[in-house]
Amino acid sequence: MPRAFDGSDLERQRLLTFGHRLRQLRAWRELSQEALATRSGLSRDFIAKVEQGRTSPGLLRVWELADGLDITLGELFSEGLPPSWGRRRPGFDRPK
Repeated sequence: MPRAFDGSDLERQRLLTFGHRLRQLRAWRELSQEALATRSGLSRDFIAKVEQGRTSPGLLRVWELADGLDITLGELFSEGLPPSWGRRRPGFDRPK
């Protein structure tokens, strides 16, 4: 079960940073929150809360988000376009 942040500045910054990265990757994939939710088996509301830095997703949910974006965990946390997007993958267009 995801938990709400405790209010510390460091934790808040980390949640915001992760949320920004998730939003960035989702936008590059040209996916709506609803589409990512469907692909990852999560709710659109949950995706929105993570992107806004309002909840911590936990390891299993992070893995599901990576699967929904068709990337590795490492790519989820790296900067820039994921290297795997350089190759065509079934079901996805190349990011712009």
